[in-house]
Amino acid sequence: MKVEDILTMAQGLNCDYEIGIWSEANSFFKNREEIDVYETHYEKNKQLYDIAVKLKKYNLYEVKEVFASFVRFIEYAYFTFYIRTDFEHQIEYVLLSAMKSGKGILIKIKFS
Repeated sequence: MKVEDILTMAQGLNCDYEIGIWSEANSFFKNREEIDVYETHYEKNKQLYDIAVKLKKYNLYEVKEVFASFVRFIEYAYFTFYIRTDFEHQIEYVLLSAMKSGKGILIKIKFS
């Protein structure tokens, strides 16, 4: 599976902005000791939450721990897919999760 596959699947879902998702994401990142700073944006034209997270200690273990906790916290019950892409100084995940009704969330998270 590629990032493009996730983006194609998201087109068949309703990934509109939800204040509840925005609030939950901000609450999650605000309360994590491992995080130095974070920013959240919603790109309406892509129906995508774009999150940038700067960890106090950037390493693969910390990234995986924070991301796995976030997925458990935010995911919908019907399905969840994600792809990780490693760059030289950053790890990026694209996450798609949905309910059976077709309501979904599409999130890009960049860790550094």
